[in-house]
Amino acid sequence: MHFAHISNVCQFQDELDQNIRLPVKPLRKPRIMRCRAICFTILALPFSLASVPAENMPSDRLGEYDVKAAFIYNFARFIEWTPWHKNGENPFFSIGVLGEEPFGNALDDTFTDKTIAGSHVRIMRAGNLQALMDCQILFISQSEQSRVDKILNALNDRQILTIADFPGFAEAGGIIELRVEENRVRFLINQKTAVDAGLKISSKLLNLAQKVITR
Repeated sequence: MHFAHISNVCQFQDELDQNIRLPVKPLRKPRIMRCRAICFTILALPFSLASVPAENMPSDRLGEYDVKAAFIYNFARFIEWTPWHKNGENPFFSIGVLGEEPFGNALDDTFTDKTIAGSHVRIMRAGNLQALMDCQILFISQSEQSRVDKILNALNDRQILTIADFPGFAEAGGIIELRVEENRVRFLINQKTAVDAGLKISSKLLNLAQKVITR
């Protein structure tokens, strides 16, 4: 699926009820600047995407995973992270992608020069879960859907925000499930799993979820 622009991108304040759209014309800015623009847009307004047929969309338009990378950035900002480093160290805030890589450079571009909980961000990719067990955020790719139960069981005692974009993820015990419905990005939150993992999600983010699972 390809996406032409974003509208209604994240309403964290009731008074911000106007829509913001990115330009409909092809964006000519460098990719990293486009990813930053998405992040800043998503900070304030309700989530939405609009799509056009692939054959009509120039190659430099925003893609689905550019937008999902920006969502991940904003999810991270609205979670209270307890310290994961030891002995006064301040290591990287690590975001892992498990399985086939759908983002291209979108995550790297989105998190360039960003900090989460006071730490610089590094992006890690692996097909082996063991290599990503120390991440703070783990995106589980669609290629891993058939073994998601095993993956989530292995993460059971870890303070890791799990995110995926395949159906049934939140019901299976994942924390955030991204969906695209009627060209709008929506998400489900499994609050029970988040609490069990020691993650405190902002009420602002919970209020934006399409569904919050509490048991």
